[in-house]
Amino acid sequence: MPFRPRPHIVHRVVASLVILGGAIDILDGLWTRHHFVRSPWAEWLPLEVHQGSRALLVLSGILLIALGRGLGRGKRRAWQLATGIVSASLALHLVRDIHVIFVIPLLSLLIYLILARHSFIAGSDPMATRRSLALAPIFILAILVYGSVGQFHLRHAISPPFGIGQAIRSTILAALLSDSPGVQPLSPHAREFLDSIAWLSVGSGLVLVWLLLRPVILRRLDPALPSALDIIRRHANRTLATFAAEPGNSHFLTSKGDSTVAYRVSTGVAITVGDPIGPRESLETAVDEFLAFCRKHDWLPCFYEVAADDLAVYRACGLRTLKIAEEAIIALTDFNLSGPKLKKVRNSITKVERENPGIRVELLTSPFPDEIQDQLQVISEEWLSRKGVAEMGFTMGKFDPVTLAAQNFFVAMHGNRVVGFVTWRSFADGGRALDMMRYAPDAPKGVMDFLIGRSLLHFQKQGRRFASLSNAPLANVSPEDEFTLLDRGVKLLFENVRGIYEYKSLFQFKKKFNPVWEARYLAFPSLESLPRVAVAILWVHRRQSLERRLLGAA
Repeated sequence: MPFRPRPHIVHRVVASLVILGGAIDILDGLWTRHHFVRSPWAEWLPLEVHQGSRALLVLSGILLIALGRGLGRGKRRAWQLATGIVSASLALHLVRDIHVIFVIPLLSLLIYLILARHSFIAGSDPMATRRSLALAPIFILAILVYGSVGQFHLRHAISPPFGIGQAIRSTILAALLSDSPGVQPLSPHAREFLDSIAWLSVGSGLVLVWLLLRPVILRRLDPALPSALDIIRRHANRTLATFAAEPGNSHFLTSKGDSTVAYRVSTGVAITVGDPIGPRESLETAVDEFLAFCRKHDWLPCFYEVAADDLAVYRACGLRTLKIAEEAIIALTDFNLSGPKLKKVRNSITKVERENPGIRVELLTSPFPDEIQDQLQVISEEWLSRKGVAEMGFTMGKFDPVTLAAQNFFVAMHGNRVVGFVTWRSFADGGRALDMMRYAPDAPKGVMDFLIGRSLLHFQKQGRRFASLSNAPLANVSPEDEFTLLDRGVKLLFENVRGIYEYKSLFQFKKKFNPVWEARYLAFPSLESLPRVAVAILWVHRRQSLERRLLGAA
């Protein structure tokens, strides 16, 4: 049965019950009136154990509520902690008074947790777990030192007289939220100090739980890279697949080793570089296995800019889909600048050539001459400065002479000076995809039309069948009566967003080349996860730019 990325019903039920169990503990711990059956063995226990159980119930309730979200994500560690705390909580209820109204639900919850144990498989970050285990004794020692030193400092405001053994014992009881810590404060300041021990204890416990439940963080080298690169070379037949081998990506291999998924993890969201890459008949298996892989690592899965042809596969695996872009495809066999549909492009090219005699387009080959590379670097930096952005990366090219040398690199030369350039990536089946477009501040108007038009004619001469002008983000060329509510929200962004990217002008620029538009979609788990997915996508693309803006604002 294929994995469904929506939290399994068992996880949600258990999470709800555990949060309810936490509320029960807090309610019972704070309850001051007792009209229930007295525990028959309470009289055999020390007084501080019986009285302190009330405070421990409050603490266990707080921890259970904190564990609720982890259980909703199917965390194995959350299940282990919740099972232990519910067991201890049940024992505490029996130690105090037999509150049937409280004991029966907790007993039922414990049984349900045990029966549902196989449903909780999501892992936690090993380093964060080790850090939590290392911090636990440090926190305990720090609380003991804090409590003992503080009591010594306040020895004239605490009764009975200070003693180191008594200070340690009262610190432990205060940390466990006991109503009777063994000492009596004689001033408001002393009472506040004893209360601060309890708050420090609760805060430390929540920090340790948070560390224990952190999603897996990628820190190691990518062991699947050699096999993934071979698959990418043979099967990368879509625009985004050309970015799959970029540095910084990780790669997931299917169990058969015939398909790979390139992805990055940002804010706990695993964002893929397009569709899985491999034989088409293996697509569903690749999607299922990657979703299970994300579940195991406690990552939210997100397939970014997938093709419309495969939407049925993603929906069958329980994902929702949303159109987020249109890709501009040029059929080079039919491409003709003299045709009426490309009149605007033709006029723009003619004007550039008429007003700038001698301007030409050249295809650079590696290694680039030093003087040309220096000019390219300057143009790129000036272009970024004018736009007020940093390099994007992930599914957009960055100016890197090492990686750019392997691409089709066209420059517009006016005399010995570079005034603009475009780069094209290669598909496995011989197609080309437009990547970077940059020009000098004083470049002739229309130089991009000039560069792209001449590049397309060059590819046509080579016998290439098609080229892609890449995606126009947020664009949607479907009839408006087919728009969903989410589509209308995307259209609103497309029409009005400014400052992050000029989506609308980019769409209009590519539209001049009369392309065939192919829809690209986002496949994601659920509506409630969409804001988190959107933030992760923005962050993975614009991290450098956003960091620069934040630092500049600071």
